[in-house]
Amino acid sequence: ATRMCERIEALTLSPLRCIALPRLARSADLSPTLQRELRQSAALAAWVWGGTCAATVPILTLAVGREHAPAAAPILQGLALLGLASALMMPLTQALTAKGFTGLVLARAALGLGASAAFMALAVTVGPTACALALSLAGGVAHLWLLQRALPRLRLPWGDLAPVAPPLLAGAAMLLLLLAAPPLPLLAEIALGTGLYALTLAAFRLPKRGFA
Repeated sequence: ATRMCERIEALTLSPLRCIALPRLARSADLSPTLQRELRQSAALAAWVWGGTCAATVPILTLAVGREHAPAAAPILQGLALLGLASALMMPLTQALTAKGFTGLVLARAALGLGASAAFMALAVTVGPTACALALSLAGGVAHLWLLQRALPRLRLPWGDLAPVAPPLLAGAAMLLLLLAAPPLPLLAEIALGTGLYALTLAAFRLPKRGFA
């Protein structure tokens, strides 16, 4: 499950991270650039990680086999929360790096490491799924800590985070539908989830286009 999470992140978040940093570094007006990067990152992350949570067992069946997939599924679902949070925070982290606030980024990493160790010490006595959730919780604590400090440091309003809302809502709708649907082949789940996600996301953006 951990390897699968790393592969998904490498295929989705890593390319966006490489693209975002030079864009943010060159930007003379950080606010619209950051909003664009947040919109792109959230649109991809909500689709990928929402779909991963919904189709965990079929995905892991391909990776580790039918026998081990059900046991590993809750672990991947727990780690998916951390993957989603990291993807949503990536543009802000890259903005801090681009503007020279690397100390804040390193402090977030240190806080995340400490929180992970503390939560894992408790979760390890419960089981692997609890450990995955502990890592996601520790990451969430570190991301919230950074979020409260990053926007004031960059002199940006909280409203600049608004672009993440439509993808998150569309991803939640996709996840709920796929969980409520009867078991489907993996390709069918991908097609159904992608179609619903695209339609829902487009619906959220229609009013904005209408007033433009």
